[in-house]
Amino acid sequence: MNTSFKNCDDFANYIIDSVLDHGDIVTYEFNRMTNLDIPLGRSLNQYVKEKVAGGKNFSEFGTVKAFLYDIYELTLSPIFSLYDKARLAYTWTSMNPDRAAGMNINEHIAELNTDLNLLPKEDHNWYTDKYIRLYLDWLSAKGRTASSMVTGPANFPVERNRKALNSEHNKYQTFQEWRDKTQKSIAKRIERSKPESQKRDEKFELLKKDIIHSAAVIVGIDNGTEPYNRALFVSSITGKIERLAKNGEHELVEKCLLLLEELNSSQKKPIITSRNSVWNLREVAVDIAKQAERRNEEYQIDGGIVIVNYADDRIQVKHDEKPSREVIDSLKRNSFNWSRFNGAWQRKITNNTKNVVNNMFALAIR
Repeated sequence: MNTSFKNCDDFANYIIDSVLDHGDIVTYEFNRMTNLDIPLGRSLNQYVKEKVAGGKNFSEFGTVKAFLYDIYELTLSPIFSLYDKARLAYTWTSMNPDRAAGMNINEHIAELNTDLNLLPKEDHNWYTDKYIRLYLDWLSAKGRTASSMVTGPANFPVERNRKALNSEHNKYQTFQEWRDKTQKSIAKRIERSKPESQKRDEKFELLKKDIIHSAAVIVGIDNGTEPYNRALFVSSITGKIERLAKNGEHELVEKCLLLLEELNSSQKKPIITSRNSVWNLREVAVDIAKQAERRNEEYQIDGGIVIVNYADDRIQVKHDEKPSREVIDSLKRNSFNWSRFNGAWQRKITNNTKNVVNNMFALAIR
């Protein structure tokens, strides 16, 4: 059996010329090569017309060859070669382990491919390796479960099987939780690595959509075509801009206010009136941004350092080594939270926070 193909055409031609009887009739070798479970002796052409609904190539062209192109893409996945292990895992739980294994393999190929499409290429190899390792752990646990419908009810080990089913469930839950946690972690890493200008542009595009949507509703309210409360939608817009100003994001505040001015100019009745305090937020945002640009202040303490971090608006306590339980408990009692990202205990900069830190470490932060 040929197992090495240059491309999808090479694969499809080999299947049609050398595996299918008369270029169309399904054989045992065809099912083994494709992980499918099509009745032997059936016309593949007829099968794909009646049964196949998905597949990128088949959806576009609707031919047997296009269907085989989709199968070829599945064979490129390292999961495709795990068919025998999957079949063994279903031996005692399925009346048709061949079919169950093929379906499960193809589902996980699709899942892994979907995951990889969301990740940077540099993460593909290690992610695939870990995915397969956890998938095999689950298959191993699956193989220790059984169904009395398959094995027969006589002397069926109910209690042992219950434990095996629990183990299988836990393995699969661990597998899926790892996927979710890892993807979120990578997404955060990607977000942190973006240039600040790109982050601002992306954030503004989201804000722009929200503001335009709320403005359209307000216009509808003014025209009598929308039954909602105008004040709520005005508050929604101004609240978003106010939060930006409090964070010192003056460039975004400026863009939002310019957008509002543009929207106002297109309506007889302004969406946000000139009396609204939102128009004063330009100055507020700039003042807060200047505050954030202040150089951090550092104070040495026994075994560590206290940082007044104006950019993060936090007072941070860092230790050279893990502090004693007494110090940790004292920090917690005084509302400090541990930041794994910053490697510090921290709390928002307020006069109260300064007083707490001064008392704890005998400092004189002003």
